[in-house]
Amino acid sequence: MVRGKRRAHPRNLVAGDAALRYKKMMADNAEVPDGLMEMMIRDAGDGLPEMSDRDWAGFILERLDYEQQLIAISALLERNVAADKRITEQMKELDEEARKSTGWRNERATDEWGEYFYLSVYQDAAHSMAALGMIAPLFESLFFQAFQGIREKYFGVEHIPAGEPRAAMINDDTLAEADALTKADAFWDCYYYFDRKEAEIKDNLVAGIRQLSKAVGLKAKLPKDLHRTLEALFEYRNYMFHNGFEWPEARCAQFAARIEKCGWQDWFTTFTRGDKPWIFYMTEAFIAHCLDMVHKVREALGAYCRGRIPITTIPIEGVTASVVSAGNGAEKSSDAVGEWLTKVGEIAPGLNGFLQERDGTVHVVAVISVEPGKGNLSRFLDRLPTDKRIMFHDVGNDILRDALRRRRFMRSDSYSLFLNKDCENNYVRDGKDANATLGHESL
Repeated sequence: MVRGKRRAHPRNLVAGDAALRYKKMMADNAEVPDGLMEMMIRDAGDGLPEMSDRDWAGFILERLDYEQQLIAISALLERNVAADKRITEQMKELDEEARKSTGWRNERATDEWGEYFYLSVYQDAAHSMAALGMIAPLFESLFFQAFQGIREKYFGVEHIPAGEPRAAMINDDTLAEADALTKADAFWDCYYYFDRKEAEIKDNLVAGIRQLSKAVGLKAKLPKDLHRTLEALFEYRNYMFHNGFEWPEARCAQFAARIEKCGWQDWFTTFTRGDKPWIFYMTEAFIAHCLDMVHKVREALGAYCRGRIPITTIPIEGVTASVVSAGNGAEKSSDAVGEWLTKVGEIAPGLNGFLQERDGTVHVVAVISVEPGKGNLSRFLDRLPTDKRIMFHDVGNDILRDALRRRRFMRSDSYSLFLNKDCENNYVRDGKDANATLGHESL
């Protein structure tokens, strides 16, 4: 999606040339409307199209089309509003009929008005639940997909940011409570919240979103009233989806107290029976507020992505295929493959990957630069031990190959225990060959 229109023009035609040609095309006696020339020059700019923050959000939300979802949701909400309006108009007509009539005509109009009244009570509840059933899952999906996108694009699938209190949730005692997820899966799942005070994992989506947003640096970009909105939305969701339209009296009292305490009076309205709350509804203002919040969250996610550099992975091709084809005769190799795949983590400042010393050789199987261009990879290569044999497995990145060759690594067509296959691009340096000529590139 491009901000502003762009009209086709020859690749070598700059905006100034376009303006001159346009003038020549105009008849001598033709009048050019004020501002048309300036508008044309702006419109035919020779720079790259500017991406909005909502467009940038697509970088981490590439699986689903949230724009079409919002269009579909809005269309259904409009139909529901129209249905509510029809009932209101019918009730108004019956009220007028009852006021100007007597006898059986008055009684019939009064009875019909009462039927429509109770129909409106329950239809409003149905429409409130319908809106809730579309908007709440949209937020759930939006945040879960966004965090998985941030995980993949900017951190690495197995990476867990160090120093974050949320990282404490991955110890062996608490991990069992998270449905036996891997440690990284548990950390990156926003449905989970780590209660530091009680040192346990809890199911709390809103708290999980808040905690994980802080851990990955997203919190500062999010709308200020997001969490208050989500708390109201999901608390109402829990009551409605577990109790239907008419809740037990005690729960009605509980939610009424929450509305008063949290200041949600503009977001929910109540139908009462006697003096007690009976049915709760989302107001049209709150529904509109939630839909507007979806747009703001997408813009916040795009602002988070704008200017960030995705991680760069040195390709390790064929890992999945080699694991599948290992067969019964390769138990030792399969163990090595499984080991490094589950232990990818920080191997140096600014670098994730897998490094292990085995049988006198330091093996480097994967290298992921969290901050490309800052020299972290070069510093890592320079600090590798000079008295040990070092092997980089299946190097598919030309820049890394050149950097290794400058440090006296030699290409080796040999078998990789960790990848369970013969690789043409293993790079090896023996300890005796470590008098490397160090480069000055920033990888």
